[in-house]
Amino acid sequence: MDDVFEQVLVKKSDELHSQIRSLIKDLGDIIHDNESYSSAKIERSKVIFSSLQWAINEFESSPKLLDLNLSIYIESLADFYLFLYSIESDKDLKHLKQGISGLIYEFSKIRGFKFVTNFFSSDVYLIPKLLELTEIINLSENETFLILIWLSNLVLVPFPLTLINEDLPTLLLEFGLNCLEKHSNASKNQSVASILISRLISRQDLIQNGMLDVYFNDTVPSIWNSLSYNSGSIKLGHTMVINKLMKRCSFEVMCKYLDVIHKEVLLTDLVNLRTQEEYCTNDLNNLNVLYIIKVLNKLAKFYLQSPETGKYYQVSSIVNNLFHDVMSIMLDRFDTNLRYAMAKNLSSICSQLTVEAMNYQEQLIQYLIEQLEISNIMITYSPYEKSISNSNRFHVDLAITSDKISVPKYHTVLLFFAYVSLRKSLPYHLISPILSIVHKTLFIQQKRATSVLGSQLRDSSCFIIWSLCRMIKTDTFIMLQRENENMMEVILFDLIKVAIFDFDLTIRRCSVAVIQEFIGRFGNNLFGYKFVEDMTFGEQMGSFIIRLVEIFNNKSLGSLNSSYLMIHELIRIGFKPNLFIPCLLNNIQDDNNSFEVKKLNSYHLAKIYGDDLSMEFDFEFLGNLQDSYPLQTLLSVLTREILNTGNSLYAFSELAVISPDTSHQFTLKVANHLKENFKFDHHSDASEKAEAYVKWINCCMIINFPIIDFDIVWKEIFDIVRAKYTTGLAEEFKQYFRLLCKRNEVITSDHLKGFGHIIKSNNPIIAQSLFYYQKFSNNGKVFLINLIQENAIDCNIRSSMIECLSENLEKLNLDLSMLSVLVNSLDDYTITNQGDVGSKVRLSTMYLIKNNISTFFHYTDEIELRLVRISGELIDKLRLESIKLIHILRMKHFVEIDNSNNYKFLFAYYRNEILANKQQSNHVIELSISFWRGIVFSLGALTMTSSVTNEAFLQLLVFLESLNQENHDFVFKEFLKLLKIPTDRQLNNLNSRELKVYNMTLNVFVKLFESNTPFPIDFEYQTLYVRCYNLHINTSNVLRIGIILKIFQYLGTLQSEPEIRLKAQTRVCWLCCHHPLSRVRSIGSEVFFEILNDISPNNDCISILDSVDWEESPGKLKKYFKCFQQTLTTL
Repeated sequence: MDDVFEQVLVKKSDELHSQIRSLIKDLGDIIHDNESYSSAKIERSKVIFSSLQWAINEFESSPKLLDLNLSIYIESLADFYLFLYSIESDKDLKHLKQGISGLIYEFSKIRGFKFVTNFFSSDVYLIPKLLELTEIINLSENETFLILIWLSNLVLVPFPLTLINEDLPTLLLEFGLNCLEKHSNASKNQSVASILISRLISRQDLIQNGMLDVYFNDTVPSIWNSLSYNSGSIKLGHTMVINKLMKRCSFEVMCKYLDVIHKEVLLTDLVNLRTQEEYCTNDLNNLNVLYIIKVLNKLAKFYLQSPETGKYYQVSSIVNNLFHDVMSIMLDRFDTNLRYAMAKNLSSICSQLTVEAMNYQEQLIQYLIEQLEISNIMITYSPYEKSISNSNRFHVDLAITSDKISVPKYHTVLLFFAYVSLRKSLPYHLISPILSIVHKTLFIQQKRATSVLGSQLRDSSCFIIWSLCRMIKTDTFIMLQRENENMMEVILFDLIKVAIFDFDLTIRRCSVAVIQEFIGRFGNNLFGYKFVEDMTFGEQMGSFIIRLVEIFNNKSLGSLNSSYLMIHELIRIGFKPNLFIPCLLNNIQDDNNSFEVKKLNSYHLAKIYGDDLSMEFDFEFLGNLQDSYPLQTLLSVLTREILNTGNSLYAFSELAVISPDTSHQFTLKVANHLKENFKFDHHSDASEKAEAYVKWINCCMIINFPIIDFDIVWKEIFDIVRAKYTTGLAEEFKQYFRLLCKRNEVITSDHLKGFGHIIKSNNPIIAQSLFYYQKFSNNGKVFLINLIQENAIDCNIRSSMIECLSENLEKLNLDLSMLSVLVNSLDDYTITNQGDVGSKVRLSTMYLIKNNISTFFHYTDEIELRLVRISGELIDKLRLESIKLIHILRMKHFVEIDNSNNYKFLFAYYRNEILANKQQSNHVIELSISFWRGIVFSLGALTMTSSVTNEAFLQLLVFLESLNQENHDFVFKEFLKLLKIPTDRQLNNLNSRELKVYNMTLNVFVKLFESNTPFPIDFEYQTLYVRCYNLHINTSNVLRIGIILKIFQYLGTLQSEPEIRLKAQTRVCWLCCHHPLSRVRSIGSEVFFEILNDISPNNDCISILDSVDWEESPGKLKKYFKCFQQTLTTL
């Protein structure tokens, strides 16, 4: 468990215990208050049960922390349970009984069944009472569990059970057997029933009374002789009992039942297992097999204790049963649990043989090695036989082919080796053969269409080495080094390769743990004599070991790329580069690897050759096994690969740039080959092929390779750019355009038009890379800049173009008109079915300005106007970035803000920077209206998160209260300005953004009225009415008309403005009766009702309003208008 989580739990365990005690006390108060079990108390108990369950489960990560008060909890709950059965009540107490038994189960699940049994009352006279409860119909699963676990403790009393009741043992057995056979799949009740039965019939007094004899001679044979195919779960329960009996009882007790167990139980099941595998039945499941394995192991141990001759034959028979009658016949469904069980139990038998007969132990291990079917493994030495050599040698090239092995079989055998080593039972002379196997299995991968198998084998191989590290003593390690030159170095480097190159993060972490164990135990012995003679041994040796261990830490394993960085760290401390080059080259040439993996290996291979190779320590490690890998050799190998298969072009391009002179002859061969053979079809060819080709062209430009036909290159480029987008391909195109610019290559107008067409087809590759070419003509720049504002192009593409431009703007030298176009991108409010996609363009433009602030110096005011507007909009990121950019533009100190204080900061900015300077310039006046044009989207939003709009409006109210009369009047006039329709444009001709500003502003007025916010004394209500009037005529926008009707409702009840009040009332009345849209008429009638109800609640018109069908045509509703109008004039 993670130490951090454990520390947190330790800190809060006292609080949890206090909570549990309190809840149990509350539960006891409910239970003992037998005067009334009201429904309220039952509901309260449900809350208590739920809270207790949560608190108990909090201890799951560190169960022992429960022990402090566990006895109190169990005793209290058990007493409550019995109390509920001792009282008479007209209420159904089933919920309480089930809840208490459920809590007992939760404690048992967290702390363990056997441990919890220790805390139940030992009053043996409770046994009859508990047995009596078992006769209750529909006893719940948890209640059955409680009774079973309690009885399993009580049957351990140290005096005969017959003293309590003559029939008590029989009754207990019957109950246990009933539960055992009723439940299945090793469930909690079946497991505890097996504990109860095993404890009961293994009592000395009941053994003497023949209960164990009856069980093995009558009960067990009758079950296994049954032909019923439905008895698998029953057999499982009894196999669990037998397993526990063989744990509890001595050899003297069990010896006379061994044949029954072996022949009538196990062999019968093994025959059934073989039969059902052949006929695809499912009588015995994997749990049955698991317990068969466990019982066979215990049977072998008992046979080894037997004084009779032939016991080794019986043990070998059991090993054959385990391997051939269990694992081999069900290999396809031999799951991980079964493999671990098989390995543990076989290792247990092997460990026992260490004591009984070491030659048999060796035979068992060799037998398991033979099951791996390795043709060239040679074990030439045994201390128990005449041998042809004095030791077994380490083989570096065993014939283990990943695709031809059985993963379940190999996994089981490797786990067996690991557990045998962990038990310190592996014979010395077999260590080298085992390590020879591990040397291969550390890298096994079975690649399938959708997955890669073999991680379990690599994991168990690491486990073997870790176990051997704990088994091997220092003198043994030295002997192994002496007998097998380089064996330990090879194994350590295998682990290093796994830590760096394995695709599975879990396996990389496993190998790191083993490396740390290996170096910690044997580092001095392994590296001590490797250092050159002129190096001081002591202190520097220690420094080297520390540096080596520091390299291998979990932080180095966050990603595969992070793991690869360890290569260069290892080279820096003295490991020779030639150790890693073959691994990287093999990964590049392996067609099963993804292109991204090949790229990663290519990059680090080139880095090895390109880096400074100065080393901190000088020592020899696997020097005699290293081949030399000059750059020329690698280029030759990759060239052959390209000429033969067309692969490895990317890797070649990475390496060729390191030394143009060395690579020239190979580059020429590759160039001629590609000129004749390369053709890219974007319909069928993969992006990897495209990326490799662009990488190759970039390589040629970097090394100034003279033979490049750009006519052919351009033709391929225009095909390649249509390939499926990848980040890598986009990066290569960036480099391509960068190098074209550096070489002064010309992008013709035809090429530029072609790229424009590609951009218009929404191609992200060119959008992200084209501006890295910085030598466009002025017309070319205008052409590209105009594409950015072309609405037909996807916003993502335009945003990508702006981001690309941001990195290259300074060198492009755009004129003021082009910069103006870019500034106008802050006004992009393109809306699609994906929402406000124009926000991507606005955000990218802000980053463009931020990264090139000096370039936009002449547009500071224009930019600020737009940023002030954006700072109040709905999208959080835009708001925050715009505020930051405003401060950068004005070179003001920026206070860090976030969403929690965003609006408070905005209104403070408006008060201090705009209101305070409103008389100074027209720009400030424009800033003010721009500010409100943006922030009304937060204040008056109709669909935004309520918490955000509420916060924005709350800060507006706080802001208004803080203003003096002059500024208060000014702000409300700004609101009115937002409602003015331009004199030179029709309302229907305004864009959707401008229309939304009206809706948001209108809704702000509604919210101000609703919140009873004081309006200025001389507020122009007439202007508000007129502008609302103009906005709701000649439109079918029901949303806007509905908001305006709400404003008319408040204007229609103004006591201070009788003229405006009457106009608003009359207009609402007219809309009720004359508007062509029935929805508007209906809303108008509701508003008219609210007006009348407010100023004249007893008016007769109210009843008329309720009776009118507003769905009728305006022609039929006209008759009501005069009536309503007359009423209004008399109010």
